[in-house]
Amino acid sequence: MSDVMDYDFDQLVEAFAYLDRLRETGLVNMFGSSNYVANDLGHDTATARSLVAMWMKSYDADKSVADRATAILNV
Repeated sequence: MSDVMDYDFDQLVEAFAYLDRLRETGLVNMFGSSNYVANDLGHDTATARSLVAMWMKSYDADKSVADRATAILNV
């Protein structure tokens, strides 16, 4: 699994926003969402899994994508 330091703020915001939209559709079990991240955002499987794990760790509907990305990078 990739380390959080392998990502910059813009990459996390892009992935988190994408995953938020995917979740809102209700069509995907988010535990299987790494395939969508890999295919739609162009990441390899390991990177996609890492991004989904960070998204799950940080998910809070009351916080903005930018705030959640910042929190992950400051851990």
